[in-house]
Amino acid sequence: MKKRIFVFFTFILFGVFLFCGAEVSASALGESGSDGVELPVIMYHAVVPDKYSADAYTVKISDFISDLEYIRQSGYTTVLPRDLIAYVRGERDLPEKPIMLTFDDGFCGVKDLAMPELIKRNQCAAVAVVGRYLRDENERKVVYGYLSLDECKQMQDGGAIEIISHSYDLHKLKPRKGACRLWRETDETYAEFLKNDTAKLQAELDKIGIRPTAYAYPFGAFDKTSNAVLRECGYSLTLTCREKINVITRDEECLFSLGRFNRHGRKKFPV
Repeated sequence: MKKRIFVFFTFILFGVFLFCGAEVSASALGESGSDGVELPVIMYHAVVPDKYSADAYTVKISDFISDLEYIRQSGYTTVLPRDLIAYVRGERDLPEKPIMLTFDDGFCGVKDLAMPELIKRNQCAAVAVVGRYLRDENERKVVYGYLSLDECKQMQDGGAIEIISHSYDLHKLKPRKGACRLWRETDETYAEFLKNDTAKLQAELDKIGIRPTAYAYPFGAFDKTSNAVLRECGYSLTLTCREKINVITRDEECLFSLGRFNRHGRKKFPV
């Protein structure tokens, strides 16, 4: 009961996250200890100007700015997937209260609106791109327009953004949902399918010199063997949509199937 109350109270203060069923320690959210470092991960999608509507996958820029201010004022430090990987490998330490922000799908509002606010506050985020969605800059739209390859490079070179994988063409529900396995699909056939899709995205990102080591599962959907296949492809961290607080230790396995809380643009907890 104490754990559930703590989770509820923590995200009341955050003011804008909708989730349920998470259980965490009441004493050490994001703090180092003998059992590791607790890490909340927040999942954003599109960021839009305030004149546009918000929904489950769209957040107004003013609300995003409020989120960043809460993070700063509460003593949290944003980290990137590469920071977590380096920590697990013993190459660096993590801040006392880490938090990771992620943006799925690669919408252009991340570059136009969110990134300047991150840079202004010395904060950072991971952006998960879908290879098939990458567009020429001339085709960009305000709300659901997508980044171009060149923009991905500009963002990564700027230091506040780390580009990660969201598959090449798995952001769809049919014939399979995300990276799920088809009925009666063998281990070998499934592994070949996932490796081929991953290789297609990498071929695109090779054009701009980016080799991601983190993978966000589309819809949070994956198979029991997905992590092993992606590890063979060179990935060291995977993200799901399971709403839970993560505990980061020096064990590399802890970086697979990390949970995330979806940032709903319209729902708030009552204060």
